[in-house]
Amino acid sequence: MELYWKRNLYILWLGLFFNHMAYTLSVPFFPLFLQNDLGIRSRLEAWSGISISISFLISGLCAPFWGSLADKYGSKLMLVRSGIGLGAAHLANYFVHDPYMFILVRIFQGLMAGSGGLDL
Repeated sequence: MELYWKRNLYILWLGLFFNHMAYTLSVPFFPLFLQNDLGIRSRLEAWSGISISISFLISGLCAPFWGSLADKYGSKLMLVRSGIGLGAAHLANYFVHDPYMFILVRIFQGLMAGSGGLDL
């Protein structure tokens, strides 16, 4: 029985590591995306700062809420919710066509982040 929880922990850790690594590697390209694809010409620094930080701010504010739900309903449900929500947020990035929509997707991404105490 002990082997199963350790295997699951290693798989979860590896999945979260690659997910966070891949996402973090895309963040430095946000200014290029905003400028070249979304047409931001002025105040690019402000748009970049907001788009990078907003999801982390929202995620930090929502963490106690997701943690309390994980205590009430279980961590597995929160992990599934986070996985589906972040998958939808990453897919929504494909359909972004203006900077305001990009900020909304980043806010949604912050809302869906957090797996109820399972972030390692």
